[in-house]
Order: sequence, then C-alpha cells, then structure tokens
Amino acid sequence: MTEPKIRLLDDTSINKIAAGEVIDRPSSVVKELVENSLDAGASRIEVEIEAGGVGKIRVTDDGCGMSEQDVRLAVLRHATSKIRSSDDLFTVESMGFRGEALPSIASVAKFSLISRQSGSPLGTRLDISGGQLQDVVECGAEVGTVVLVSDLFFNTPPRLKFMKTAAAESAHIHDIVVRLAIARPDVVFRLINNGRTSLQTPGTGRLADTLSALYGPDTFAQLFAVDHTEADIRISGYAARPSVRKGSRQWQTFTVNRRVIGSRMLNRAVDTAYQTLLPNGSYPLVSLHIEISAQQIDVNVHPQKAEVKFQDERALFRAIHAALKNVLYAPEHPTEAAAAFDHANYRPAYQSSYVQESLPSLEASHRQTSIAWTRTENESEKPESAVTVGHNVEVSAPSVSAATAEPVVAELPATQVTPKLTALCQFRQCYILASDGDCLYIVDQHAAHERILFDLLSSQQSPSHFQTLLIPDVLDLDPLEVQAAESFAAELAGLGFIFDWVGPTSVRLSELPTHIPPSEARSLFRQILSAAQSYKIPDIEALRKLWIETAACHMAVRFGQNLNQQQMQGLLDDLLKTPRPYSCPHGRPTLIRFSEQDLAKLFKRI
Repeated sequence: MTEPKIRLLDDTSINKIAAGEVIDRPSSVVKELVENSLDAGASRIEVEIEAGGVGKIRVTDDGCGMSEQDVRLAVLRHATSKIRSSDDLFTVESMGFRGEALPSIASVAKFSLISRQSGSPLGTRLDISGGQLQDVVECGAEVGTVVLVSDLFFNTPPRLKFMKTAAAESAHIHDIVVRLAIARPDVVFRLINNGRTSLQTPGTGRLADTLSALYGPDTFAQLFAVDHTEADIRISGYAARPSVRKGSRQWQTFTVNRRVIGSRMLNRAVDTAYQTLLPNGSYPLVSLHIEISAQQIDVNVHPQKAEVKFQDERALFRAIHAALKNVLYAPEHPTEAAAAFDHANYRPAYQSSYVQESLPSLEASHRQTSIAWTRTENESEKPESAVTVGHNVEVSAPSVSAATAEPVVAELPATQVTPKLTALCQFRQCYILASDGDCLYIVDQHAAHERILFDLLSSQQSPSHFQTLLIPDVLDLDPLEVQAAESFAAELAGLGFIFDWVGPTSVRLSELPTHIPPSEARSLFRQILSAAQSYKIPDIEALRKLWIETAACHMAVRFGQNLNQQQMQGLLDDLLKTPRPYSCPHGRPTLIRFSEQDLAKLFKRI
C-alpha cells in the first residue's frame, strides 16, 4: 500500500500557520493583547516594549482576570469566551473572538501569562516556549492579567528577517496604541518604550482629553468637533481644519462601534470632503467614531479584524462626507482656503537679495531660442522642449462640446519665445484667465505658484540661510513628532530649523529658513516632522527634497484665495520666469492654451 500524499499537520505547524495569519509583526501582538484586555473590562492598560517589541512586550491590565482553568483553556486553539455559537458571529461586539491570538503568539515566542480574579487569594502563572507548555503554577498577583512576550519569532528565523528596525517597529506599535486609545477614551493607556513613557491618556471618557494628550493641546486647538446623524448612522469625533496638514493617512482613525478599522471607502469620503482645501500629497487629521447597528456590518472578513464589511457603503460614505462638510464649511468655521490673500502685492519671493543673487541668469535664460529641460525625479520623464497643454478637437457631431474635449500636449517650436501673458480675470477664486494677444490661457493659480516656489527653493544649493526669531516659538509635540525630531535633528538644522528641547515633549524653535514667514513656521515644521517620520527619510538630501516639496505646497496660493489684478499679473510674470513654467513639480499642467482655431472648432465655426 502506497503512503498517502495528504497528511494531517502536527499542532506545532498548525499554530505557526495560524500565527502567520494573525501575528505578522510585534504591533500585531500588541493589538491582540490590548484588545483582550479591553474585552476583559480593563480601565487601565500598560504596554511596555523593548527592542521594537521583538525583545519584549508586556501588557498589564486591571480587567476581570481568569481562574486557573480559564488560563489553561485560553492558550488552546479555538477557545474563546466571546461567542457561543456561529449565530454570534453576526452580532459580536467584542474586539476579538477567534480564539487563536494567544496560542498563535505562544507558538512563535517565549510566553508567560499571569492572571488573578477578584476574590481569589492567588493567581495563576503559565509559561510556554515556542508552543510547548513549560509550567502552570499558583503565584501572587494583582487582580487582572499580565502577558509577557519575549524573543518574538525566535523559532521562525525567516519571519524575523523581515522585521524592520527597532525604531520602525516601535512606531507601528505606537500607532496601534494611539488608535486603540482613540477608540476607548474611557480607558487609561500608557506606552513605555525602552524604559521611557512615550504615551499616556487620562481615561476620562472624553475624546477631547484623549486627543489633547496624544497630539498635544496646540494641535487639538485646530480641530473641529463632529456630530452628525443620518438615518441610523451616527458620526462623531474631531476633524482638523485645513491648515493642519499631514504627510500620510497615518493620522486618520476610524472606529466602528468602538472597533478600530481601516477602510479605503472611508478614506475616500474624507478626501472628497477636503477636496480643494488641501494640496495634493497632504492629508487631514481626523478621528471619527461610527455608530451603526451590528446587523449592518460583518467583522469576520479579516484575520486581524482590521477591516469590516458594510451592508450599505453608499449610505455610510454620504454620512461621513456630510458630517465633515458640515463643519468644514460652517459659517462659524471659515477655512483657510477661503481666507483673503493678505499680501498688498504679490511677488514676495523675488524681492529678497538672496533670491536676486541665486537667480542672476533666470531672465536671460528665457531669452534663449530654446530651453534645456532638466528632468527631476518629481517631473515627467518625457524629454521636452517648452510645452503647453491645448485642445485638439475634431467637431463631427452635435454632441461634441468643450466639456467633452480631451486635452492633449502640444510642443511649441524651438524658436518659440515664452509669451507675455496679461491677466484678464479670476474664475471662482481658482483659475486665472489670461491672454498673450493671440491665445486664451487658463492658469491653475495653486499649481503655478507651487512651480514658482519649488524652483525658487531648489535653486539654493547651499544649506538654508537662517533668520533668528525675536521671540522663540515653543511647540508641544505629540509622541510621533518627538521621535521624528530626535531622529532628524541634524538634518532639520541643516535646512534652517534650529530648535532645542525645553521639556520631554516640547521644543523651542529659535531659527528658521530665511524665506519662511514666521507665521507659517509652526505648521510647516510639524508637517515636515510628520512626513519625515512617516516616510523614514534616510539622509539630508532626501529630507531637503521633501522639505522643498512640502514648503512649495504649503506656501502656495490655494483654491479659494482671492487675487486682485496686480497679484494675478505678478504671479503670471513670475511663472514665466521659471525654467519649467508649464507644469507643477508633480507633473500636472499649470496652464491650458486655447488658440483662436481651437475656439472656432469648439463653437463649430469651422
């Protein structure tokens, strides 16, 4: 008889496979353990980590605790206190219920669990190493549970090789604890990283207090309260005003019935609400709680319960969008995008002696019969002479109109001299209509100003000149910003941001790059810290590139800003002085050209 090809796996292999589904990095361990603590009714949870969580993770709570019998059962696969039958899967409201977290963790680490119930004189300690039970003994313990995980992935070297640096893994853990703390403002959270408290929330039950503790009072002061009910969906929480710009979606937290989730649909709803208020590549800070009937969601669609499936996604999208629009466009909350352009005259950039010295040949370069294009990493890879974007429309049917015309890129001849544009008017505080005498141009005011600022800042080859603040600005940083400020202090100084520490989470900003208005420094400094931490910028050149992109976007005129005739003309004049006036640093067109023939075709004159 031949040996069968199909075999039953041993328990050790089964547990390691389960661990691969549930435990992919140290932050996954923290998430599972903290959620267990929340389900146990804990009011205080302390997370202590070393070496990015690979060396040690200890989670301590004051929850209901377990008896010796429950301790033994808790580390068996498919053992759970959270459901009794398959019917419960569709109405479950606990954080987890699969019953695989503890055995999965214990199979790939050295694992200890200590727990005591109220009324029991002694607690129980259980030790497991690599999935093998070592000991179960009585011990003295506080009411609640302590789980210690050390040497994570010690018996699965391939998984260990895929771990990031300790700092990166610590950042992931920090992010998980922040989101869980936002979901449960009624619980005191404390995170200790290598012996230092990096996060602590008050547990008052007020989301406002939790966000202030996590992000700092300065940031919290820039948040709008959200409270909106639509049908049977309630949206509550906080959303930042457009001036609080972040470099990634890391600052967006969504909870559904107090469960932290990720959702591209919810991200899109936020993006749509903030559309035109933020430059591309910037994201708002939002913390939103969604309350919805348990029957309208399915939480059993992801191994780590990080995603849920909604019965009516469109209704939820509309609710999120409406909740944010209500506060962003409320009369009592005028947004920065609608603020008046407060310079008496545009052209602040080209008035400084520094700029005149660094760009001596700028105008001369525009008098040449051809322009040499230098591709940067941010711009189109297509080798170009000067280009404009126009419309090449063949009108062959009554249904064809300007609205359906597709823009195409048309090259100008090498002898073409950049035209002199005359500003005509501003349309919807977003676009400038201009003419060179022969053609009509529509100019995107934000993209145009972004190109001007990007080229201006890029032209500076040496480290930034500094300006000393008469009164230094003191900023309270959140834990992620603290980590970025510590990691990139030298690089930030090289760019012109000089600061010193005046407390565990406070810095005093004393010098700035010379061309940054002091009023913009605080917000821009925070945004660079956010982006630097999010993208793990490796060196000064990479950070300088990021700084230029961020500063150009941050300082550029935005949609909704009113420009007078002199300001519009100044912006057009400055745009045409740049080496690459026809696209912004991200490759989008700054202007569209309509020739007389284009217009004649659109109006069916030819």
